Amino acid sequence: MRTFDLTNPRSCLILHVRNMGIEDRNHRLTIFERGKRMTGKSSKARHLWLNGEIVPWDGATVHITALGSLLNVGTVGEGLRAYWNADKRKLFVFRLRDHMERFDDSMKLQRMDRPYTPEQLSQAVVDLLKADGLLETSYISPRAFFDPFASGSAGPFVEDPASAQVMMYAGARPSILPDPTPIHCCVSSWTRQSDSMVPPRIKGFNYQNNRLAAWEAHINGYDNAVLLNSTGKVSEAPAACLFIVRDGVVITPTFTSGTLESITRRTLMELYRNELGAAVVEREVDRTELYVADEAFLCGTGAEMKPIASFDRYSLGTETPGPLTEAIRRLYYDILTGKNSQYDHWLTEVS
Repeated sequence: MRTFDLTNPRSCLILHVRNMGIEDRNHRLTIFERGKRMTGKSSKARHLWLNGEIVPWDGATVHITALGSLLNVGTVGEGLRAYWNADKRKLFVFRLRDHMERFDDSMKLQRMDRPYTPEQLSQAVVDLLKADGLLETSYISPRAFFDPFASGSAGPFVEDPASAQVMMYAGARPSILPDPTPIHCCVSSWTRQSDSMVPPRIKGFNYQNNRLAAWEAHINGYDNAVLLNSTGKVSEAPAACLFIVRDGVVITPTFTSGTLESITRRTLMELYRNELGAAVVEREVDRTELYVADEAFLCGTGAEMKPIASFDRYSLGTETPGPLTEAIRRLYYDILTGKNSQYDHWLTEVS
């Protein structure tokens, strides 16, 4: 696996641009300047991990001509969190191995060579967090992409599998779990993509569908949206899975409804069954079931967990978090922050 010369603009292929701003007259872009956007304060990272090496942050740039090739549908992305426990003064990465296995699956489905095992990538996350010295709740973003300048591609969208590169970066990102304020959602007019079109099982840069739904919700005065699939059944929200509660039963749409194979979803289902003794059902969900639900919430690694007060202005109960929503929120947060030793096997400590 070759490495890059970070001083060479043709081989400097690291990229994750939020604001797409040109940084200097040589048309070079810094990878990641999102501290203010994510945390409300400056929290610039010092390093990133690239193809097995910890490299300086400020040296990782990309020539602007590489943008179209790097930010394409072939790119794979993953997201995971590390939670800071102030009392123990320790940082815990949640379900690290599970995230790296999903990352590996996404690379496989994109027909990329996978030069690193999930175990090696898990260690890379720990090494990166140590190098950055993060002592606060953080978000880690692994990425895999094809070298746009590699020879051996068979044509448009048929990249050379051996040209796959892997990088990851991290930054401070406070948890929203302590805030139970509910949100208002709409049902989007946009249809959720299916496994036969752009498979949600591949966690990558296939978020245009989500983006359209999120913008529609925003301009219409909602906090978020829920998408229906091609058969009119409920799927998920942009970057978040959905749970509803009816008559004491916790319900979530099936994976075949067009949802991501969410690690958070799997975690909460297990906790509901094993810790709260609640009945949990995976099944198709009708649109109108949303309107008559007793409780509902969104969940995901980035989204964490957010109670829902209404769908299309149909109120759920008193528009406050219900008992099953509130119970799982509190339990989940204690586990994430290392306050429940029964689930320490889900945590990787960063010393």
